[in-house]
Amino acid sequence: MSKNVKITMVMVMSLDGIISRTDDESVAVWSSDEDKTHFHQMLQNADGIVTGRKSFKQHLIKPNKIYYIFTNNKKLQSNANLRYVSGSPQDLLENVAKDGIENLLLLGGPEVNHLFLSNNLVSDLFLTIEPKMFGAGKHLNINKELDIQLELLSCKIINKKGTMLLHYKILHTNN
Repeated sequence: MSKNVKITMVMVMSLDGIISRTDDESVAVWSSDEDKTHFHQMLQNADGIVTGRKSFKQHLIKPNKIYYIFTNNKKLQSNANLRYVSGSPQDLLENVAKDGIENLLLLGGPEVNHLFLSNNLVSDLFLTIEPKMFGAGKHLNINKELDIQLELLSCKIINKKGTMLLHYKILHTNN
């Protein structure tokens, strides 16, 4: 992991592990108000955000944050706050370091999550589990093997319905 950049993964999922029922669905449609509050607090404290192109469409842009968007489409034009990135996470970290980013939020989707997790670049995971079951949809990670050890730092029930907010420290991978 880069010594100068802390990467924190922030995700919300249903009890059965679904982060989105379709490519176009925003979690804002089904996540709790308490999760939205937590998410906005995390955004406020971050210097920058990394996400995949499809997931980026789901987020509201904070004008004072730099968004790094992983994509294979090299025709997309970057600007002051939107940086389209292809290549490896290490390539991204070189850009992040040049931009002076120290606290980077990883907001998925599954392919980008796997890319960062499998390269042992994520230090913390904040995971909200909503008391819902969808049965089908996109999962937190793509269907590729990972072997990551975690340590639970906190677990809070954040509303009367039973929404849980978990904070894990990622210890290491055994890949």
